[in-house]
Amino acid sequence: MSDATLSLVIVGIAVALFIWNRLPVEVVAIGVALLLYFTGLVDSRTLFSGFGDAVIVFIASLFVVSEGLAASGVTAWVSETLARLAGRTYTRLLVTVLVLGAVASAVITVNGAAAALVPVTVAVARHAQLSPSKVLIPLAFGCSAGALLTLGGSPVNILIYEASFDNGGGGFGYFEFALVGIPLVLVTIAVAVLFGYRLLPERESATPPTQVGDGMLAVDPTEDARPQPDALGRSAPRALAVLAVMVGLLVSGVMPPAVAALLAALAMVVLRVVRTEQVYRAIPWQTIILIGALIPLSTAIKTSGAAEEVAAPIVELAADRSPYLLLGALFVLTALLGQFISNVATVLVVIPIAVAAATESGISIQATLMLVALAGAASLLTPIATPANMIVLNPGGYRFSDYWRLGIVTMLAWFAVAMAVIPLCWPLH
Repeated sequence: MSDATLSLVIVGIAVALFIWNRLPVEVVAIGVALLLYFTGLVDSRTLFSGFGDAVIVFIASLFVVSEGLAASGVTAWVSETLARLAGRTYTRLLVTVLVLGAVASAVITVNGAAAALVPVTVAVARHAQLSPSKVLIPLAFGCSAGALLTLGGSPVNILIYEASFDNGGGGFGYFEFALVGIPLVLVTIAVAVLFGYRLLPERESATPPTQVGDGMLAVDPTEDARPQPDALGRSAPRALAVLAVMVGLLVSGVMPPAVAALLAALAMVVLRVVRTEQVYRAIPWQTIILIGALIPLSTAIKTSGAAEEVAAPIVELAADRSPYLLLGALFVLTALLGQFISNVATVLVVIPIAVAAATESGISIQATLMLVALAGAASLLTPIATPANMIVLNPGGYRFSDYWRLGIVTMLAWFAVAMAVIPLCWPLH
């Protein structure tokens, strides 16, 4: 068996284990990394290279900054703003929830935004005499769309940035993602407003939120629930100053993104916005292990020739035809994988394939990778596709089959945005 075939077999094993969902994802990722080593596809240096990658430092640091915003009351203030603006009509509530969800995702990452806004969304929906199940899936989708507004919106964006930089594309600016992110947020809102009420079920929450704390709600299903987040804390100005400086450094490009984010995380501790023990709790260790352990798999796909083997039929499909066929095929491949396994894992698998396909067909690396970023975020059809989807599952009383109805319409809209906007902003040749 050739190295290329062997690496694809290991990819198949990884995907099957992720879909089986009986083992923790980090256990699967570590097992796959070890399998790569024992089959000779990677050496010991490559096996551990992922954990020393700058992307790991960047992601961990961003979550520390997010913790600072939550601990200082900034996140709670965003939730209060949602409660004041949402009103009682379905359309106004939906638009407000999705806009704030998208903006929050751009600042505190998609998962942080979903976790922060679910309790207040449940309360506001009940206050408007609406079932939370009519609002929470759109919230998750809005957060996923908003993650494409900034480089720091999602770990996927950071992986795409690194891949572009490593393959001669020069990376992406901090707000460059917004060129596709803004249209994505707008069509997500439009689809939710037009189809949400008809395509989403009317259900009671399986486990209504009852915990009370900073930025949380006391939700009693027997009462008219109203928002109760605390006012901004004394550390809020410091937290916002750190955020502003970090964004300024990332936008200016005066230092590598990982260094800027690490400085911001350090500042949150030094300025006493967060305590040291909060830092360790804030870092998503499962995500860190998942990415660190799967980077060798991405490397093996590239170095073994597997990327070229998979890319070949995609390139052949687009040969002497429109390059849109290649982009479409990559979108479908990425989006399908992303419904069953982590979008981070999906993107790590697809990046070398996309780079090979773009190189062989002469299509822009930047356009191809931005399409993979968008398709990687289009994990909308199942609750297991993203943490944001999982976060709304119980509060919305949803079942596994509830996501695909609105999800498929939203995904088609995202595909249209990808095909129309990406070639316009990042020319294909």
